[in-house]
Amino acid sequence: MNKGFFYLWKTHYVTEMLQILLNYVDIVSFISYNDLVR
Repeated sequence: MNKGFFYLWKTHYVTEMLQILLNYVDIVSFISYNDLVR
């Protein structure tokens, strides 16, 4: 396997995971914020 390709794939995969994680954190903080405001 091409090392450069593997590196690109890995960084892309990690970026995707980080994006999902950030979205999850956003939703959770949004929900807890609503709970506090209510």
